[in-house]
This record gives sequence, C-alpha cells and structure tokens, in this order.
Amino acid sequence: MITNWVRQGFTLLGMVLLINQLSGCDDGVAQNAPPVLIKPVSKWDSFNGRVEAVQSVQLRPRVSGYIESVNYREGDEVKKGQVLFTIDDRSYRAALEQAKAELARARARRRGMYWPLKPPSIWRS
Repeated sequence: MITNWVRQGFTLLGMVLLINQLSGCDDGVAQNAPPVLIKPVSKWDSFNGRVEAVQSVQLRPRVSGYIESVNYREGDEVKKGQVLFTIDDRSYRAALEQAKAELARARARRRGMYWPLKPPSIWRS
C-alpha cells in the first residue's frame, strides 16, 4: 500500500521534471537556417543481391519411375492434393498384369486345373 506522502512525492518530482523540460523550449525562429532544397526523388534503385525464400520444401517421390511431365513451375503456389508430377506407368501396368496372372495361376492350381504341375489323366496310361 502506497502512503499518501509517497504519492505526493512522486507527483512533485514529476512536476519538477516537466518544468525543467519545458523551460528549455524556445518559441523563437531559428536564425541562419539553410535554404530548403527541392529535388526529384528516385523511387526505384537497383542493388546486387540474392533473394532466398523464408520457407522451402523438398519434393521427394514416394515411388520410383521415369517422369513424363512436371505439372508446376518453380515458384508457383501449390495446393494440397495437387498433382505435381506424372510418372510413366508402363512398368506399374506390367507388374499389375503379372500379379493378375500369378493370382489366376494360384487359383487354378488350387482347383487342380493347372496341368504342368498335375498331368491330365490321359497321360497316365
């Protein structure tokens, strides 16, 4: 709790400092002032330097393959889910077809119809 005499002391000190500052002010006009120069100001200037982004992102593929096309330009803003690269899908299509063939072979073997592993009955003579 601040007592009344401390509050009065701070008020008196503030008034003394204010009077001291205001006593230095002069309402007179400055003598021997230099003339005012009016010149055109250049709004543009060129500088040598290097600009670097505050944030940067490294793009790394989740799959391997040959890139057919790049669907963005450097410096463009991209949105979530936007396709950035188109990858040649021929190797993936070939792997899919091979997997489908292996699945069909396994299903046929399970049913007992794959004749290279189980010869037909006409060969059992």
